[in-house]
Amino acid sequence: MFAEIKLESIYKYYDEVGVIKGVDIEIHDGEFVVFVGPSGSGKSTLLRMIAGLEDISSGLLMIDGEEMNDVPPSKRELAMVFQSYALYPHMTVFDNLAFGLKISKVEKHEIKDRVNKVAEVLQIHDYLDRLPKQLSGGQRQRVAIGRAIIREPKVFLFDEPLSNLDSALRSDMRVELSELHEKLNATMIYVTHDQIEAMTLADKIVVLNNGLVEQIDTPTELYNHPKTEFVAGFIGSPTMNFLRGDIVDQSGAEVYGVRPEHITLSPTKGKIKCTLRHLENLGADTLYYMQSEDYQKITVRVEGMGSHKKGEVMFLDFDEANVHMFKDGKRV
Repeated sequence: MFAEIKLESIYKYYDEVGVIKGVDIEIHDGEFVVFVGPSGSGKSTLLRMIAGLEDISSGLLMIDGEEMNDVPPSKRELAMVFQSYALYPHMTVFDNLAFGLKISKVEKHEIKDRVNKVAEVLQIHDYLDRLPKQLSGGQRQRVAIGRAIIREPKVFLFDEPLSNLDSALRSDMRVELSELHEKLNATMIYVTHDQIEAMTLADKIVVLNNGLVEQIDTPTELYNHPKTEFVAGFIGSPTMNFLRGDIVDQSGAEVYGVRPEHITLSPTKGKIKCTLRHLENLGADTLYYMQSEDYQKITVRVEGMGSHKKGEVMFLDFDEANVHMFKDGKRV
């Protein structure tokens, strides 16, 4: 049994300082929702308010149609996975998984069955007799996730669970988390500052900035139709180029946004004359870091290996259909 969550006009103040400033979000049953934003945007605070670890200053939190503002964390039927694995170092994997059930006085045979079932789902069955110190980082994180699953909560809350892992292991764990969501069909809320994690995991992304929601949408819509200059710059790697001046024949805009992959290079003609400052060959593609005559810095992504030299003069061009226009930080 999984849950729907509704946040209505949620505010959070520390003394006089507002950190969450009127947030409205609806999370549907079985959705994988990611809160993403830079450090200090309020994403972890918002997650902790849903969990009951932070008080709500004002507004309404509903889970399955019931108000949860004053309900203690233990009664909300939620399970949280933190950045630190928070495993008991003196207990085996089996005992770490079983600990919460033992405290709840679940029968021994049921504990064994539930531990075995969770271990099978997470592929940690071979590690049940090991201590946490005998596991890799990825294995420890699976055990931490297993402790959440075994409680059979209504909602799973993840607070940057992969940030302690190396790049390759993070990629593997993203795939495993996505598969886990499909197996459980669970409602999951995931906090990260990593927009790649957000884009690859989410059914729906909530982009937060300075305690406010900038946009709520699918990964595809966020990338292709950002509603604000902030979202356009935050979603996508390398980041969108923001250009000023008479770039396109369109009145009303102050800033023009063009993604690096939508720009083409030419030795003879184009909209902008630039000098190559730096080049990064990444194998499958190459990043060109350019500077225009009016000192605007522009990044271009080109397929394949680049062979140009620093200091070369080139022209940049792009289809105006791929230009995003902004005024006062909002999409025009």
